[in-house]
Amino acid sequence: MAVSEADLVGTWRLVRYDFVGPDGTPRPRWPEGATGLLHYGADGRMSAHLAAEGRPATGDDMAAVAPGTALAAMRGYTAYAGRWSLERGRVRHEVEIALRPEWRGRTLWRGAELSEGVLRLTAEGAWGDGAQ
Repeated sequence: MAVSEADLVGTWRLVRYDFVGPDGTPRPRWPEGATGLLHYGADGRMSAHLAAEGRPATGDDMAAVAPGTALAAMRGYTAYAGRWSLERGRVRHEVEIALRPEWRGRTLWRGAELSEGVLRLTAEGAWGDGAQ
């Protein structure tokens, strides 16, 4: 089904977060599972937060977190926010702020399919091993 901007507006809960290998085989991004929220506002703003299950607790004093704990917590989390638009069935994310500083100013494209109330986004581009 073709996706419209009105279809996307709202908050979506993550059901699955997989990489798909060059042979088409899916594999979980985080084998222990993941949770996440994606929000598309009618005002053209968006935010995405994805987290691995089982990340280590960091406590309230971030300055006191052990480096290994901080690294594990960060590796299990992705977050960014900015503006969004729908262009020819593809969602354009204009990143304004992100956990990963190098994403700031980037455009992230997502293929979008909607079926029976489930939104499937596909990141465009490949990772180092050819997975998407």
